[in-house]
Amino acid sequence: MSLLKMASVATIVLLASGCASDHGVSVAETTPDKFVTYACENSKSFSARFSAEASTIRIRTMDGAAELSKGDRGLYRDEAGHWILTLGAESSTELIFKGKPVFSKCVAKI
Repeated sequence: MSLLKMASVATIVLLASGCASDHGVSVAETTPDKFVTYACENSKSFSARFSAEASTIRIRTMDGAAELSKGDRGLYRDEAGHWILTLGAESSTELIFKGKPVFSKCVAKI
């Protein structure tokens, strides 16, 4: 099998097994400029769109929307500090509003 075919097969296997979000890189960050819906515990959900050009994430919830910038420790925050988004692999994504986790154990729906 040629090297190109082997690389293609390996990529397909990784994507099919859900490993595209491993190593702390979220699905939103690996699919820039497209909204990704996150399903969270308690049947809650929100959407996030990563802008690679601006290094920001736009979130949409039932309560509103906000533009978040990457700050200390890799967290995304709005200017007022009300929204904090922690992106991660598998179910480690969390969205906090005014100090309270309102979206926890979130998984990207792909």
